[in-house]
Amino acid sequence: MIRLPNLMRRFRLYGSGSRRRALLLLLWASALAPGLFVVPAGAETMVYQRKIIGQGRVYETPYFVLEGPAPGPVVLLDAGIHGDETAGVYALYRLLPRLQVQAGKLVILPRMNAPACSAFRRFLTVDLNRVFAGYPGGEPYEYALAWEVFSMVRQEKVEYVVSLHESRRHYQPQTDKNFGQTIVYVVRPMPPYVNAWLAAINRQMSPEEIFLPHYDYRDGSSTEVLIKSHRLKGGFSVETWTGLPLSRRIELQQLVVLKFLDTIKFPYTLTK
Repeated sequence: MIRLPNLMRRFRLYGSGSRRRALLLLLWASALAPGLFVVPAGAETMVYQRKIIGQGRVYETPYFVLEGPAPGPVVLLDAGIHGDETAGVYALYRLLPRLQVQAGKLVILPRMNAPACSAFRRFLTVDLNRVFAGYPGGEPYEYALAWEVFSMVRQEKVEYVVSLHESRRHYQPQTDKNFGQTIVYVVRPMPPYVNAWLAAINRQMSPEEIFLPHYDYRDGSSTEVLIKSHRLKGGFSVETWTGLPLSRRIELQQLVVLKFLDTIKFPYTLTK
């Protein structure tokens, strides 16, 4: 259960004014009604659901489903697979009350590894992003959590995954350890729409903020396993560089997400 003091502490992280009031309303409604309710979206209606991964387990965490009244793409946006990568978590919580979906479905998982996020550590026992697809009831808990996320992707019929990450080092092509300011893809050839996505992101960026494409395949990584097992249409990791201020990294994560939705022609609107 989400307690009101915890809501208020979280609430202060996400802005002020109308945006702040909108987020409080969303979080308070989520706390009181974990099931289904309908949110006005212009002339149409958007169905909003708050669901739980790991009910009653140490890794229990909510995810949110925003579904339009017509068929369309199904996109998972996730963050917090590593608990010390905070920009993506903030970015998704800030976008959540502002997104209105006209068709298709957005699945938003802001704190995938809730215990690591609470501890502000990359992981507690093993790296969650190296143990997919895990297995039911696995120990340490990361194996069970990986299995629940894996199963949720199948259940929600996800077609695209965009996973928000951060890197302590700015991208250097000559090494496979520096990922800052990249869009990481894991299938070759690179999906053709990635160039259009990058072009839309990089307009009016400073040189150190420009995003570049980078191929990187890691066994047990969530994106790779989900693409291969569920035959997704696309899966990517977004890596912002922690050398940039946190506020700017949050802005960049939001921008990358929205430009991805634009690129695949996902029908949504964004309120102020």
